Amino acid sequence: MSYVLSLARRHAVAFLAVFLLLGGTAYAVADRVVMSRATPKIYACVTETHGTLNLSSAKARCEPGQRKISWNAEGQRGLPGTDGARGARGAAGAAGPAGPAGPAGAAGAKGAPGEKGAKGDRGETGPAGAGERGPAGTQGERGAAGAVGPIGPIGPQGPTGLQGPAGTNGTDGASAMLTASGPTSPTTIAGGVSGDVGLLPLSGQLTASNTSILMGGTLDGDTPEVRAAAQVFPRDGTLTAIGGTFVVTQAMSLISTTITVEAQLFTGSGTTLTPVPGAQCIAVPALTGIVSIGVLSRCITTGLSIPVTAGTRGVVVVTITAAGIQLTQSAQLQSAVSLAVA
Repeated sequence: MSYVLSLARRHAVAFLAVFLLLGGTAYAVADRVVMSRATPKIYACVTETHGTLNLSSAKARCEPGQRKISWNAEGQRGLPGTDGARGARGAAGAAGPAGPAGPAGAAGAKGAPGEKGAKGDRGETGPAGAGERGPAGTQGERGAAGAVGPIGPIGPQGPTGLQGPAGTNGTDGASAMLTASGPTSPTTIAGGVSGDVGLLPLSGQLTASNTSILMGGTLDGDTPEVRAAAQVFPRDGTLTAIGGTFVVTQAMSLISTTITVEAQLFTGSGTTLTPVPGAQCIAVPALTGIVSIGVLSRCITTGLSIPVTAGTRGVVVVTITAAGIQLTQSAQLQSAVSLAVA
């Protein structure tokens, strides 16, 4: 009973429409509603998921995912209610203007008293519906996974690692290793292509991020950012390798998105610096999913034989590109890039 009342409250409009339809169309849907003289009832199928009603009959079967319910089409006649309170007497109307005096008429015969009218019937009050309670519904499907939670706070710094083994002795004057490091903040723009680029000198350490933008794939050497980062090669030589490490310093949530980090050497003798073909490396693994602080990517390209000239300006450019559904991205990286020059 409680289920039916709950269903009636949630679908009051639907039930009202059913009763109006039955009363206003002389039971036009009698082929779908069983109304026997002994126990007239209305049958319907209710959907498990949305709770909608579909008229049915006593013998018809409900569709999968629906169950049948029924209720009495007509309730028992209720007892007559008590007489209502007598209404208050209305205010006297305003007196109309006096009409002209008419001639005196002859006295008429006294009429017989009229008969008292019969009292009208009181309307019937129908009982509350008494449909059968349906069976308990099956357990619903498991809900979808919740959204990814916010990124947690930065954890404490880990202990200092063990000192690595001593390197082998280099050949005096035969080669040089140019190494630069510092924070970089590359970005991507619409389409996932490179936006802002991070700049590193040929050698040295930066304490703050230095960014610029590429114009037609080149750098304007006269901008303050490029002038601050560019250095000159001290002697003629041959670039034989380029390598880099990139550590994430700000966590990222890359849902269905992948970020690729790349380091590229740019050189030039005038005001424009252009990328050196082959003098680049792409870091692996690419960044995707929930990227925590401290995640490391590396790259190295060896076997190069690219001549460099003393006095030529050079700068290392760190870029990112994005693929997936979130193509506008930014990355905060601690970058270190080395150039082997023989």
